[in-house]
Amino acid sequence: MSTQPPTQESVDVASYPESQLQWLVSLLNLLVGIVNRNEDLSRLTVTETEYQQLSAVMDDLIYGVGDDENHPLSAAMTLVGVLMKTYEDQHFPKLVDLYPELKEKIYEHKSC
Repeated sequence: MSTQPPTQESVDVASYPESQLQWLVSLLNLLVGIVNRNEDLSRLTVTETEYQQLSAVMDDLIYGVGDDENHPLSAAMTLVGVLMKTYEDQHFPKLVDLYPELKEKIYEHKSC
């Protein structure tokens, strides 16, 4: 008989196939690597390799989580999305920078 108090939520690790556990461990290793490399967590940087890995992870998360906000990995999906956006903001030009005429059209449309 166990003397430990019951937990609010228990996770049955044995019910997950080994491949899913390996996927989750690789995701955690990727995220821990990003966090450990960044001393200032308010200004995270992501390398191109990490971005490519995050993109592959996001594909898996979209397939598995979808739009289920109650899915256990929905927070991970949000975090991966934020990290990808950070990289994109730093490395990809915005359309309005490439095509200044778009900026004028956007402002015209907003003023209507």
